[in-house]
Amino acid sequence: MTNQLFEHVPKIYRPEDIKFRDGNPYLSIILGQMALELMLKNVGSEKQPIWIAWFDPRETQIQKAGTEALIQMLDDMGHLGLAITPYSSKSGPMIEEACREVKLPLLTLRGGKDEAALKEQAGVAGKVYGYYPVTSQAQPKFMAFDSYAQQQILKTIRSGQQIAIIDDVYSSGATIKAALVGLKEIMGDHYSDTLIEVITVAREGVIHNGDPLPDLDLDQPLTFEVFIPEVVGDLKSAIAK
Repeated sequence: MTNQLFEHVPKIYRPEDIKFRDGNPYLSIILGQMALELMLKNVGSEKQPIWIAWFDPRETQIQKAGTEALIQMLDDMGHLGLAITPYSSKSGPMIEEACREVKLPLLTLRGGKDEAALKEQAGVAGKVYGYYPVTSQAQPKFMAFDSYAQQQILKTIRSGQQIAIIDDVYSSGATIKAALVGLKEIMGDHYSDTLIEVITVAREGVIHNGDPLPDLDLDQPLTFEVFIPEVVGDLKSAIAK
């Protein structure tokens, strides 16, 4: 069994695709057959800007398009028995709807910024992992695998099916990597890269001159629908290159 059972070709957007309207930068993309405009935000500082096209599934059109894209990716995969996703009020409804549509059981991990409270909720046998997502570098977040989550993961693997980790965006990969650390520890000797699918609607990263895409710092292949460029430094200079 391999963990890529089909060839998925994502749409790639580059810095030169960024445009300005009334002085405000935005990126036009096609997602799930829908045309969307993503406004760019500086998640860095004035001295060291990091520009990201803001993908927010709380917006109705983005949620609808993202759900459609996830449904298509999940439909094209085989041997999936369980999906897991870190808790997120932002992307949760989109992921829940997609899994419901393809009839894939979804396990939403407990999550939050209060490590002590999360450990108490997860119980004695719970496993809690910290991480710093790209949009929250100043304060860590935490995810927890309680006893029920651990039981469902082992049950799925022992039945010969794969597990999908689903998130809205892969940028630094901090959230996905924390989930993978948890899966490796829970699965123990049962763990294999081929048993895990990693799926996101979008991938973000910095494209250097001549590179088709940045290197992926992940053991597993990543299946995603669109690549959104990040720009570090002066935005207009990067677009003009």
